[in-house]
Amino acid sequence: MKYIHPVTSLVIFLSLILFTAVIQNPLFSLISLIFAITSAVLTKGKTALKGLLYCIPLCLFSVIINVLFVNRGITVLYTLPGGNNITAEALLSGISFAVMLLGLFMWFISFSYVMSADRVLYIFSSFAPSLALLISMTLKTIPGLTDSFKRTAELYQLMGKSIKTGKLSKRIAYSIEILSSVLKLWVIKGTTTALSMKNRGYGTKKRISAKKIKMTPTDYFLLCLSLLLSGTLAVIMISGRLKFSFYPYISFEINTISVMVFLILCLLPCLTEYDFILKENLRKEERDGNNKAA
Repeated sequence: MKYIHPVTSLVIFLSLILFTAVIQNPLFSLISLIFAITSAVLTKGKTALKGLLYCIPLCLFSVIINVLFVNRGITVLYTLPGGNNITAEALLSGISFAVMLLGLFMWFISFSYVMSADRVLYIFSSFAPSLALLISMTLKTIPGLTDSFKRTAELYQLMGKSIKTGKLSKRIAYSIEILSSVLKLWVIKGTTTALSMKNRGYGTKKRISAKKIKMTPTDYFLLCLSLLLSGTLAVIMISGRLKFSFYPYISFEINTISVMVFLILCLLPCLTEYDFILKENLRKEERDGNNKAA
């Protein structure tokens, strides 16, 4: 979606993230997760799947915590020695929450790829320069911290301080030492960037972008479509037609229109990214053909 206008991309992703978090319905969470994984794989490939694998243990932990500490529900599966009941409703509630978390995580992976720091500055710098600078620095910090940690860990390994081998206590101590060094480095970088932007007069006047991005008919169509779908889904949700309750027993209402609307909304980033990949492949084939002809 990087060829789509930043405003259109922002509206689509914010709508998906918001409705994934707000609609507490397992069906919608599952739909969101499927399309979020598809979008993340289209944008970042195998890196997205690695991120998914890292997030799964956290979600499993949340399911276990919910099952052990929530005793609500009428369908008892097992009674612990202490007298606490493990109920089917608590288990399904924990799984639903875990699916929602995974969906949000995968949407944020696509969002961080599409909405680069420059695109965020382009949108917010004219009316909220401080917020734009904060968001752009945050988007750069997360992957930057990961890269800095890996490079610093490699240097420590050359010094004989490996975080992969040896005693667990030493590995933890080395990891904390590396993390402390990396965080100090990025605090200094952030302070330097903030002072540099302040000295250049950033935020004192209305910012003029060096590159103006024009809205194409496709951008307007996608923006209007996403706003229409989001508005329809919001009206249905406010009217109470998406109710789903786990306790004391599972009860729900399924609205076919809302499911179709949410499906189309989730499809937007996937279709646009797939279309972009096809166009890039066609351009590559044309360039290769021209090079062979020359």
